[in-house]
Amino acid sequence: MSRLDARILKDSSSDHLLERLIRTENTREIAQRLATRRFGPAPEEASARLASIDELDRLDALAVAVSTAQSRDDLLGTADPS
Repeated sequence: MSRLDARILKDSSSDHLLERLIRTENTREIAQRLATRRFGPAPEEASARLASIDELDRLDALAVAVSTAQSRDDLLGTADPS
């Protein structure tokens, strides 16, 4: 069972939660599509890292940052040694 399924089952009466989860998945898909268009197909590790991000605000920031990132590693923060 995915994290999305688990969250829905945990609180299936919450329309707000469901809406937020759908927005999160849509934003993740948009970020992935933009990154693929700019940097080419994602390596498995990069796809897994993006899939592990559950915060809508962070995914939204990633989608916006695609236009200025120098590389996929830069976009996902792996180029930064911090």
